[in-house]
Amino acid sequence: MGHSKRRNLKLKGQQSKPFNYDHKKRGATQYHRGASFVLWRRCYLVNEVKTLDLKTKRFIDLFIGVPVLFLLSLVMRAAKSKSTLRSNFVPETILISKFQGIGSLMIAIPAIAGVRREFPRMKIVFWGTRSTADFASSLSFFDQIVCLDDRNIFTLLKSVVGNLIELRKLKLDVTFDLEVYSKISSILLFFSRAKQLIGFAVDTVSSRQGLYSDLVYFNRYQYLGKAYSYLFGLLDPRKIFFDTEAPIYQPSAGVKKSGYIVINPNCGPLSYERLWPVGSMRELVLSIQQKWPAIEIFLVGAGEEEIERGRQIAEGTKAKNLTSQLNFSELWNLMNSANLVVSGDSAPLHFALLSKAKVIGLFGPTKPETYFPVDLRTNCKAIYLNYYCSPCVHHWEPPPCRGLAPCMKRILPESVIEEIKSMLLETSETFWKLENREKLEAYRDQKYYPGLIP
Repeated sequence: MGHSKRRNLKLKGQQSKPFNYDHKKRGATQYHRGASFVLWRRCYLVNEVKTLDLKTKRFIDLFIGVPVLFLLSLVMRAAKSKSTLRSNFVPETILISKFQGIGSLMIAIPAIAGVRREFPRMKIVFWGTRSTADFASSLSFFDQIVCLDDRNIFTLLKSVVGNLIELRKLKLDVTFDLEVYSKISSILLFFSRAKQLIGFAVDTVSSRQGLYSDLVYFNRYQYLGKAYSYLFGLLDPRKIFFDTEAPIYQPSAGVKKSGYIVINPNCGPLSYERLWPVGSMRELVLSIQQKWPAIEIFLVGAGEEEIERGRQIAEGTKAKNLTSQLNFSELWNLMNSANLVVSGDSAPLHFALLSKAKVIGLFGPTKPETYFPVDLRTNCKAIYLNYYCSPCVHHWEPPPCRGLAPCMKRILPESVIEEIKSMLLETSETFWKLENREKLEAYRDQKYYPGLIP
């Protein structure tokens, strides 16, 4: 299985055109041939061929991943010695892997951009499933995309073999596992045969200690983007890997410069408890329309169910339903020029945080401290009722409320309107404040890397 340069794919109803990739003229991104089926789509994620559902993936991770990872850990624990931090070591090729969750990958972008800034000549390879690989292919940070075809069990098994052969040919120096809770990702990355395997240490995946070269403690109570920065920081503990200035997409001349609010009423299948009720979202749209009649409202999202939800919310209002009509670049440009973005905890929320927009996040079964940089980014506000049973996502399955989600349903449209009013009056520029100074000081003074598991 060789490499193939990116093909010019025809978009439905459009002329064929190549994706614009040119990071310091390093050349076009290469792709595993199995990845070329969905490299650039008009509608982000909406035209995606059906993949294995989340329930099946969790079943595989639990009943295959747990015992296999445990056995591999027992075999390797005695034979493997821990690696040490080498500040003068510059790898030639690294692999970054993310199989589930576009939102988490979006949160990792500043850290990945920091890696590209510090190591402009290093080859960065991305390995993910159809959804994450598709998003990664729209970014300029990766030199090569390897895609795991997860349409069904048979394509998955075939793709695993082909992908691992391809990755082994690359002679990887370092692999970074961005998955926090997955056991299968640990197994797959172990067989990629990288010289160093780096990932997160979490109590539910303790068997990783036998397989990984280095593990960084995952702190559930701090922003995930900071955790990714610490993970990549092992490449050089003397530097900060967090770049919010790197351009993600080229600004579009066709996007309006202000006078509108972007609302995402949707979330992914990880936890539908994160959804704010359609009735509440519709009431919010009507209130905005009444209080600020000159402001336009755009609804975004992706998927067939999301299209219907957007239709229900927009019906009888002036809101424009753009659900499943935008690619990643178009969505980012729309958000970047918006007066405000309102979203629940899902990929569009994290995408908005990468733009210059003011952002309001609605949180229920997840904790904003983990997924929302309230203390690290200006012009962002989390609305969170802090229910006793929250956070439950990633902590208890199924959630204690069995899908009732009072933590979201009891967020009142009136409270969101008050925050919108406050944010629209805010005139300060948007900027980030993450510096990781404690990491640098600890390493310089004590040769200790915060969170590194001994």
